[in-house]
Amino acid sequence: MNTEIINQLQQEKKAAEDLKKQLEDKNREKGDIILDEVDRYGPYICLRNTSSEDKMMTGWKLKLIKDRELFTYKFERNFTLKAGEGLTLHRFRETRSPYPDNTHRCWASMSRWNSRDNVKISLMSNTGEEHRLK
Repeated sequence: MNTEIINQLQQEKKAAEDLKKQLEDKNREKGDIILDEVDRYGPYICLRNTSSEDKMMTGWKLKLIKDRELFTYKFERNFTLKAGEGLTLHRFRETRSPYPDNTHRCWASMSRWNSRDNVKISLMSNTGEEHRLK
């Protein structure tokens, strides 16, 4: 290979790496709170704050859509999900938790589902911004 082709390939590789880094940075900005685990039968949903900052979530809403039916959990006043910590929302208080150290909240109106159901989960900030749940 001649030097010109090698230089061009190196520049293209660097450009691809730069683009990948930009996308990862953008995902981190919007995706600080991730969907850590969802039980396939619907008794719990686990979220995790992957950022290094606490997230004040007062007024935020977790929306679950199951086959066009909407269920919404509104976070209570002064609820903060601490940096690096998790939250488990249970349908029933006695539900088994995969993460006993998580903060736990009961979401009694959460729908049950199974692996065949069409379920979408999204998180809306108190300003209406939708956050991707990875």
